[in-house]
Amino acid sequence: VTCCRAYDLAATERSQAVKWPDPTACGKMYRDRQGYYYLAGEYHPDFYDDVLGIQGQFCKRAGDRDNHIIKQAQTDGADCLIILPVDVGAAGKSNYMSMASNIAQYGFSVKQDPMPVNKSKLSRFLPLASACENGLVYVLVDTFDKKTLEYIYKQLEAFTGERSTTERKDDFADLFA
Repeated sequence: VTCCRAYDLAATERSQAVKWPDPTACGKMYRDRQGYYYLAGEYHPDFYDDVLGIQGQFCKRAGDRDNHIIKQAQTDGADCLIILPVDVGAAGKSNYMSMASNIAQYGFSVKQDPMPVNKSKLSRFLPLASACENGLVYVLVDTFDKKTLEYIYKQLEAFTGERSTTERKDDFADLFA
C-alpha cells in the first residue's frame, strides 16, 4: 500500500473573541494496488482538540501547529507522504514552500494537494464521494477513537460544499477530498 496524511491548515487559537475558529485537521489514507482506499486516524496523542475532546484536530497558532505536524509525521514514519494545501496567490505558495522545506529537514516527503484550488469545495469532494458510493473506500475503525470517528462521520454527512461556519465545519471533508 501507499500512504499519505493530508492536512487542512488553520492558525487561530480559540479566544474570547474567536470561540470557534476553523481548526487544523488531518487524516491518513492508504491505497492498495487494487485501487481501494482506507481512511485511518492513527493520531499522535498531541493532535487533540481539548475543547471538543476529539483527536485529529486542534486550534493552535502557526508555530505550534507546525511542531504538531512534525510530531505527527514522526508517528506516521518516513514512508507516509504529507499532503499540504496551497492557498491561492503568492502568499499561499510561499507559505507552502516554507512549511514543506521545514518538514523536509526532518526527513519527511511533502507534496502539495493535487486538487485544483480554483474548483469549488463540492467539485473537489465529488471524487471521494464517488469512490465511497462505488465501494472503494473503507474506514479502519480501530484506528480512531469512537468520539473522533463519530465527529468525522457527522462532518462528512453534513457537507454541502458551502464554506464552514461556526456551527458547521468542513475540515475533514476538505482534507479527505
